[in-house]
Amino acid sequence: DVDKPKGLPHKVAADSNSKLVYFGFIDVGMLNTVIELWRYPSLAASIKARESARKVAEWKDCINSVTPNVQHFRTTALHPTSFSPLR
Repeated sequence: DVDKPKGLPHKVAADSNSKLVYFGFIDVGMLNTVIELWRYPSLAASIKARESARKVAEWKDCINSVTPNVQHFRTTALHPTSFSPLR
């Protein structure tokens, strides 16, 4: 279920430096796109969080259950603007 992926709480708990800002899906542009927006203190912290998440069995099971249907994965590093509340 994309609204509440079972492994997500375990992924969040795997790294205390990251913060899940948004999880949802859109049907504009490329249809059925799932978006995860995370906040990290640095790019190095995001890499560490990804490595930590890969060690979490519940998250691995969640990813393994959806990847047969996935056509594209994309990762983008964003930097908040000077007026962003995420700064």
